[in-house]
Amino acid sequence: MQQVQQPTSNSAVINGWIMLGKGSPQSIQNAFDIFSEALEKNPTLELYLGKCEASEKLKKFTVTVDTVNNIIVDYKTFLPAQEIKARVLMMIGDWEQSVEVA
Repeated sequence: MQQVQQPTSNSAVINGWIMLGKGSPQSIQNAFDIFSEALEKNPTLELYLGKCEASEKLKKFTVTVDTVNNIIVDYKTFLPAQEIKARVLMMIGDWEQSVEVA
């Protein structure tokens, strides 16, 4: 009998982005769940970015901002995180913070 192994962070990244690419609401929710579960085990930049994209598509903007904040803290040299944060803050209408971030 074969044992099913838990997915690695790389396979979770690939699987999550494939699900995001499908574009249906259920696929996006599945991708969000994949990224969230994988982040609990082994946080990587790719998983954080996937969770940001999925949560943004699901219009869970507070989750997106929290996830981007984790990227900013954990990956200080990854400057695109600032752009993502400013864009999401503009989407939710927090103009003061978006100007500060930009």
